Amino acid sequence: MDSPRGCVAGSPCYAGGMSAESSSAIPDAETFRRMAEEELNRLPAMFRLAMENVAIVTDDFPTVGTLHDLKAETPYDLLGLYQGWPLTERDGLMASGELPDVIHLYRRPILSYAEEQGLDVRRVLRHVLIHEIGHYFGYSDEEMEAIEWEQET
Repeated sequence: MDSPRGCVAGSPCYAGGMSAESSSAIPDAETFRRMAEEELNRLPAMFRLAMENVAIVTDDFPTVGTLHDLKAETPYDLLGLYQGWPLTERDGLMASGELPDVIHLYRRPILSYAEEQGLDVRRVLRHVLIHEIGHYFGYSDEEMEAIEWEQET
């Protein structure tokens, strides 16, 4: 499998070089997880119902290995990450016992980015979710931006 895809430099959901000082401890990990679940449930049913064998995980930060693999300069450079095989690259057969694809949402970088940009945390969460779910479906950045725009209106 190639390097995982994620919100990194050059991507529409890249956070840029955030500083640790701009990170906020609120919402806490459990509140953030609930917010992510609520934002996922706000997405159109056609996306939620079409996703199979996908785990959505909230972490404070990406792992050191992930940061290294994606050449991120700081732990705040990555807001989310899709790890798996896009539907467009699958042969249509799922092996029994196959591990799920994983969408990671990184709490501290998302909070930092929202604060730095003056955006609502939920809006940033929704943006990152759409982007990472878009990778699952094999969508282009333009298709993901169109979906996000529809969600904003």
